Amino acid sequence: MLNKNLILVPGAWSDKSIWNELKIELQKFNIASHAITLDGLNKQDKIKNISLQEHVDNVISYINSQETGPFFLVGHSYSGFVTSLAAQQAPDKINGLIFIEAFLPENQKSLLDMAGLDVKEEKKAIEKNNGLWPPPSAEELLSQPFLTDNQKDYLIKNMVGHPGKTVIDLACMEIGTLKKIPVHYIGGGLPYKVNDNPYFGKINYHKVEGGHWPMLTKPSEVAAIINDIKEL
Repeated sequence: MLNKNLILVPGAWSDKSIWNELKIELQKFNIASHAITLDGLNKQDKIKNISLQEHVDNVISYINSQETGPFFLVGHSYSGFVTSLAAQQAPDKINGLIFIEAFLPENQKSLLDMAGLDVKEEKKAIEKNNGLWPPPSAEELLSQPFLTDNQKDYLIKNMVGHPGKTVIDLACMEIGTLKKIPVHYIGGGLPYKVNDNPYFGKINYHKVEGGHWPMLTKPSEVAAIINDIKEL
C-alpha cells in the first residue's frame, strides 16, 4: 500500500505545483504525497490580509479532513514556520517534520527576522505592493544557480505576491512540544539559526546541493533522502 501520510507545503509565492516533480519521484519509492496550496497563493486569489495563523490553520484543517494519519509534514522555505507551528498545535497528528531549505521559527520572531532580511525595507516593499510580499524579480531568478531555463521560466510565470502579514507576524513558540518530534533538514548547508534553534530536538541534516529549490533542481535526490528516513 502506498504511504499516504506525507503532506507537502509550499514556501512563499508558490502554489502546490512547485512539488510536481518531487511527487513523481516519491511515487517511484511507493510514497504517495499530498501537496496543498496555502490561502492567498492561488493566482485567482484576491485575499491579501491573511495571517500566519491562518496558513497554519490551512495545514491543520487539511490534516483533520483526512481519514489517515498521523502525518509527516514537508515545508519549504517560509513554510518551515507554517509546518512547525502546525506540529506544535497538533502534535498527536504529526509523525515528523522535513524541512527543505527552510526557515525555522523562534518565539516572538517573524519570518523576515529569521531570514536575516532588512525588515524595514521588506515592510516598505509589502506596503508599496498593496499588502503582498513581492516575489523575486525575473532578473533575480535568472541569476539563480542550479535552475534550468525551464525551471526559471516556471518560477517567473507562476510566482505570485505573498500575503505580507504572514511574514511579519510573530511566531508563538513553546519549549518542549517539538523536541519530541523527529526533524530532518534537506539543503545545501545547515544554517546556525536552524542547528541552534532551542525549540527543536536533534536536527538530522541531509546535504543536497540544489540551490533554494532542490525539489525542482534535484527531485530524485530529495526523494531518495525522504525514502531513507526511518520514521516514515
